[in-house]
Amino acid sequence: MTNTDFFAAIADTKIKLRKELMESKQPIEAPKNFFKQLQKTDNKINKLILKDPDEQYKESLNEYSIGIERLKIYYKKFLTRRNEPSKQRHRKYLNDFDFRFEKSEDLQDFNRILEGKGDWDKIKIPHYHGPTGKWVSYYRTIFDYDKKDSFAFLVFKGSDYITDVYLNGRHVLNHEGFFYSFEQDITQYLLEKDNVLVVKVENDITTLGENRKFGNKIYAATGIGWDDPLDGWHHCPPGGGIFDKVYIEQREIVHTLDAYVFPDIDNNLAKVNVIVNSLSLENTKADVALTVEPFNFDDSLKLTQSHEIILNNGENHYSYDIAIDNPRIWTNDTPYLYTLKIKIDKKDEYELNFGMRKFHMDTVTKPYGTLYLNNSEIILRGANEMGHLQLCVMNEDYDQLIEDILIAKYCNMNYYRITQRPVQREIYEYCDMLGMMVQVDFPLFGQLIKSQIYEASRQIGEMERHIRRHPSVIMVSYINEPTDQYKSQTAHINLDREEMENWFDICDRYIRYENPQRVIKRVEGDYDPPTFEGLSDFHCYNMWYTNHALPIGDLYKGYLPATRKDWKMGCGEYGTEGLDNLSLMKKYYPKQWLPANDDDFWIPDKIIKAQTNSMHGDWFYEQDNINDWIKFSQNHQSKSVSLMTLALRRRSDYIVQTALHLLIDAYPSGWMKTVVGVDRVPKPAYF
Repeated sequence: MTNTDFFAAIADTKIKLRKELMESKQPIEAPKNFFKQLQKTDNKINKLILKDPDEQYKESLNEYSIGIERLKIYYKKFLTRRNEPSKQRHRKYLNDFDFRFEKSEDLQDFNRILEGKGDWDKIKIPHYHGPTGKWVSYYRTIFDYDKKDSFAFLVFKGSDYITDVYLNGRHVLNHEGFFYSFEQDITQYLLEKDNVLVVKVENDITTLGENRKFGNKIYAATGIGWDDPLDGWHHCPPGGGIFDKVYIEQREIVHTLDAYVFPDIDNNLAKVNVIVNSLSLENTKADVALTVEPFNFDDSLKLTQSHEIILNNGENHYSYDIAIDNPRIWTNDTPYLYTLKIKIDKKDEYELNFGMRKFHMDTVTKPYGTLYLNNSEIILRGANEMGHLQLCVMNEDYDQLIEDILIAKYCNMNYYRITQRPVQREIYEYCDMLGMMVQVDFPLFGQLIKSQIYEASRQIGEMERHIRRHPSVIMVSYINEPTDQYKSQTAHINLDREEMENWFDICDRYIRYENPQRVIKRVEGDYDPPTFEGLSDFHCYNMWYTNHALPIGDLYKGYLPATRKDWKMGCGEYGTEGLDNLSLMKKYYPKQWLPANDDDFWIPDKIIKAQTNSMHGDWFYEQDNINDWIKFSQNHQSKSVSLMTLALRRRSDYIVQTALHLLIDAYPSGWMKTVVGVDRVPKPAYF
């Protein structure tokens, strides 16, 4: 292997087994007769076998387009609201800002920033940008505000990474992280005219590190990226910025801060949890009215409850059981949703949707780890996601968001692994409505720096609060591909495996405090196995990074990597690179990446960080023109995906979860292990 890149080096990590905790999985005994004998007179079969691959691909593309449209028609009813919406709180959106990076002179005089001195660019929110690594940037805007009798809350739906907010010269808000919303009551600081809002956003090197330098940014290896072919396309790198909405919301003195429902389908109960915020300094009382109605199906059901509550200043937590006779159950094919409406003192109104569904993992019967949806055993069949869904939300292109979820459904996926990060809530809402299950990953890759253990624990709680209301979210994980820190000589700064397992125990407690029903898979793709508790997981690229995890011949025969004794396992990543289609390259690639003529000599190392030129040698011959490179690389990807998928699914006695890496690209050449390009045209491997 030559010119080994960062991710190839990770794949080359040799696993140091804790043998006393591990066991190898041997092939199951195969039947003597695999298939019925084909009859020579079966013209339909002969025609299928002899069909030209290019013609088959064209037919598949045509069927794909028709199939996606049929899915849109079918799921339209589940996207259609049937009840009347609650009264919305008034919001003033702040979309237009001036932007610049910090200069050395700002360090001696912060008033330069507050007063708007220096050279600023005009930008609109959402705004995500590079470079990676350490930098400080500022956003500044001036606005008027019509002050009401109600209270005004400044809300940030998403800002990456450390955010400090100044209103009229006063520091009012701070947050570390990138996926969780944060807010503050700013009523007393607001003016009716010429309010000056300054937002400082500070980026850092990630805990994964860059060039052997490690920072404090809790972040893995995937994100939103930005539209720059040199620095922003590949692998959606960790830049920063205010990437989601910013607004001022009017609220009553007593208002709902958050709410979520834990469904109990075994007892036909919706366990409603309401967090009420009181801004009164005195203890007070309020009347809470709860209503449950169908959201996306026709039914006369309307359940109501009323409660008098006693409030202290700040957060107040309440729980209520609402019985639903013969509830409509949320499934992949019939994602029925209910709406919970909350009204406080007939003033403040708040609502959310929820689904009556149960997802659990068997931890009683050996081998442990069988997964169940609504008390029926299920195998999770999915793919990884890297940025494209988030870009749909940022661009407010919800039609494309719907299509991207249906592209997954058309190829028989029942879940997305949204890789290595929580995402905007709108993504989970559409997965709720379209019946697509989701695994949510905490944003760690490889290691956790010791100095950030407490911050990481806090963000674990934020992750569960962010996702717990969504029936689509069925599982969480804590870290992607942890490695042996002693081997990498970083145990002096990062948690070793024993320390990490102790941190996992802390995370489990945080998660189960926020959501006792959550299924947890601690590790994705364990390179320092096994985790001491729960489902094991391995990643397998043995038809790309040669012999990764185990040789492809062994996998195809039925062998599996050694994992935790008495436990089933997942395979959270597998796949190979397949170059983009030529039409996509010509539409989006920089000209210097492509040959002047299709027949000219060309090799794929012209594409920034593409792996095909360095990895193809074990799999197919080197080519000399762009069309042949594309053809051979896509053929290898198609063969690899087919062989590996079949091999993994044949071992469903132990493998309960598989996820192809990846489904849809976020950018041209973003990470060409995808089987669908950024133009949403599938490569042959998709079929």
